Amino acid sequence: VDLVIDDQTGQVTDKQATLLPLDADVLPDPKVLATWRGLQALVGEKLQEPVGETQAAVNFDPLGESALGSLLADGLRERTGADAAMVQPTSLLAGLPAGVVTLGDVYAACMSPGNPTVRDLTGAQLLEMLELGLDPDRAKETASWGRGRANGRVAVSGLSAVYDASAAAGKRLSDVRVAGETLDPACTYRVAGSDAEMTDLAWRDAERRNLLSFELGDDVEYEVPTTLRDVLEQTLRQHSPITPPLPGRIVFA
Repeated sequence: VDLVIDDQTGQVTDKQATLLPLDADVLPDPKVLATWRGLQALVGEKLQEPVGETQAAVNFDPLGESALGSLLADGLRERTGADAAMVQPTSLLAGLPAGVVTLGDVYAACMSPGNPTVRDLTGAQLLEMLELGLDPDRAKETASWGRGRANGRVAVSGLSAVYDASAAAGKRLSDVRVAGETLDPACTYRVAGSDAEMTDLAWRDAERRNLLSFELGDDVEYEVPTTLRDVLEQTLRQHSPITPPLPGRIVFA
């Protein structure tokens, strides 16, 4: 990589990069290789560390109501003190095993660098986001930010609703409740998620156009450098043995 840097401004004014051929005749540097193998061993040992326990396997189903998505949403809501939480399963990869759960299991389940995020939404805004997040057709589409993974069906915590996919858009949700109370479209709710759901990032189509009727502005709080994986680990450490969340938060009519 060749860079041309302006001495006065410190800005890169020109750059050029080329690939160097690497074949079987090029051997690894012995010192670098030894260091890398040593670090691999240390990381492998760390990943075997138990972080919690489950009463049964915590399943992951991006197109359904997966227990893992609900567990992560519960952790986000608890950590932020929000009224409700929603998170797309795009941030998740696999379920958790029954019994002892290691740090390696947590990494295998969630490798997302996303950060816990919280913001205020009106009930009307929350309804629109929830309906879009539950759309079964959108769930199968590739997320514009998901590195090839599908949007999936949004997981919720502190929320319950009945969803009818056959109803007209804007009319598919009924009996929507926040903390057991009927949602008020005019009321303001504190809602948690990741930096994807709580910004416009998660609500774009393949052309990256906003699918919401409103703009999610900059009035949002991020917890950095905490990641969603950290939230999942914290939930396991604090609440083990974990009973997988039961389905039924969202009922499909």
